[in-house]
Amino acid sequence: MLKKKTLLVLPLVLGLLLAPSLLRPAQVALAAFPPVLSVSHSPSTVYYQTNVTVMVTFTDDTNVSSILVQYCALEPEFLCHFPKITMIRVSPNTWQGAFVVQEESGVIGYELQITFNDQLYLAPNASDFLGHSNIVESSPGVFYFSIDLNQETKTSPFGAKPLLIGFVFLAILIYRKRR
Repeated sequence: MLKKKTLLVLPLVLGLLLAPSLLRPAQVALAAFPPVLSVSHSPSTVYYQTNVTVMVTFTDDTNVSSILVQYCALEPEFLCHFPKITMIRVSPNTWQGAFVVQEESGVIGYELQITFNDQLYLAPNASDFLGHSNIVESSPGVFYFSIDLNQETKTSPFGAKPLLIGFVFLAILIYRKRR
């Protein structure tokens, strides 16, 4: 017979073991993926409030019925944004969707949830992860296409701070008036 403490801890342990699978959409297939030719985003340099367009190209999208983009902040803190973005078919075999970056710095990522032959497939997956520097594993078995955010520098020409340039011009004006 199990002790009372064991009975209290057992549901907690089982919950922790099952939690990652509960966070994923139902009926997610990770094998037999639809024939994706390429996934890209533009622009290549991304800042806060940038409109990022994601483009997915298939060799054949006949059985693709929908694609959702799940956009998340990966670093410094993990935070997914909702609602998910619905991609639209812009031409045969090409789908497109866009989102606006809400983070000022860090790393963001996006995951594609592709409905193919009435099953849900996630991209990227573990096989995509091998050899690609723009794919990160945020937690065991969960992958995202990643984008490093650039911080805009608000400096004047020559890399000097605007206040410093103001003081230099003020000093020149005072010097000329004293002459």
